Amino acid sequence: MSSRYLRYTFFCVFFFCCLPIAAADIPSTQPGGPKDAFKEIARDLTQGKSDELPSLCLAKQEDSRVLLRDLQAIATAIGHLRAASLKKFGPDSVELVMPQMASPDSVDGMTETDQPDAAILTGFEAGTIQMVKSGGQWKLDMDWLRHSPDFPVSGDYFKLLAHAIQRTADDINSGRLESPQAALDALRARQGGIPDDATTEPTTQP
Repeated sequence: MSSRYLRYTFFCVFFFCCLPIAAADIPSTQPGGPKDAFKEIARDLTQGKSDELPSLCLAKQEDSRVLLRDLQAIATAIGHLRAASLKKFGPDSVELVMPQMASPDSVDGMTETDQPDAAILTGFEAGTIQMVKSGGQWKLDMDWLRHSPDFPVSGDYFKLLAHAIQRTADDINSGRLESPQAALDALRARQGGIPDDATTEPTTQP
């Protein structure tokens, strides 16, 4: 998988991948500036709060609304993965199932470039995203994200990523994956099996 797709994978999962504390312990934040709003999105992804994501994102175009629904599916799958890991392996093993990709401090370290009613956030891991102000609230600009030059050719990438996460949670629940390391290896293999263009279903992974 090329680096540009890893940046967008990072956007979806960087908080749940590497937080050193349980999702329930993550404090809620009230979006003030663009970075605070982005953190709130990350928190909701971490906690599996898919219903709250639409209020934190602005998607005017149909393909962007499809992407938003895919992000909601990812949030739901993340919640299921955490719950399955907690139940099967215990609280000390939950974070071990998540692939290590970046530090949660990366949002604070992102460069912010302000524009009228918009802000560009740039970081090494996440690449570049645009936040826009709508109704007095900072939101992730899904239209900008979906049509970014670095975005995967097909929006199916995130749908397939949600499927990979959910399948791993299901396999933990069924007992097919018997250890945190086995779960992590399976998730990594499935994520790595998603084609760069995501125009077809990935090769079946264990």
